[in-house]
Amino acid sequence: MYKTFTILVCVCLLAGCQTKKMDPKQLTNVTVMRNTEGQNTSTLKNNIPEENARANQNIAPKNQRLADRKSQYYIIVASYPLADRPKAEKLTNGLKDKGYPAEIIEAKGRLRVSIESFSTLEEAQIQRDKYREITDRQDIWILYPGNSGQ
Repeated sequence: MYKTFTILVCVCLLAGCQTKKMDPKQLTNVTVMRNTEGQNTSTLKNNIPEENARANQNIAPKNQRLADRKSQYYIIVASYPLADRPKAEKLTNGLKDKGYPAEIIEAKGRLRVSIESFSTLEEAQIQRDKYREITDRQDIWILYPGNSGQ
């Protein structure tokens, strides 16, 4: 009886550890300031980029492997198993529709949804903290070639 109860408790605990995805509705009033080398500061206000064409030029090819990318720091808002590619694509497209340069990154057998990427860890940490504060979610993290996980 005790063994059955213990197994039941373990199953319930594991079932509750599912990956959360970021609800795009939580990101409707974000203002992002980003200063890049050799470019003017661009602003995202109400999720509409001032220079949409410039933002789209910086998006890496779809589903590119992390090892094949330049050293960049990606703010991850969701992580899915490879079998859940449609869910990852739906979230990514929703974020893109709101003006974010979102992309899917394949790393260690998972699909990571990145809302934005930066060339330095410091920039990524500052923006990650802003997203955490705005959405009241602490599970937003930074992915870079040296840390394929959280």
